[in-house]
Amino acid sequence: MYVALFATTLGFTACGSDDDGADCIALTNQVADAASNFIDDSSTANCNAYKTALQSFLDSGCSPDQETEDSIRTQLTTLGDCTAL
Repeated sequence: MYVALFATTLGFTACGSDDDGADCIALTNQVADAASNFIDDSSTANCNAYKTALQSFLDSGCSPDQETEDSIRTQLTTLGDCTAL
């Protein structure tokens, strides 16, 4: 449930910055797709794909504010190493 809410929130708040040439819309879509896949099938592979998408978004500078960045970091911490699903 938290993943779905987070992905939805990210979709509405992302793309606030495009200063470094990052394609924030594409990165937001990748996060949403990875979150959806993880919700449908909580496999280790889908967890890792979701974490990768979140980290890429975070590293891109696309986050519109500190609150969104903090939410992403919290989600990454919650997912851990994807072995305790």
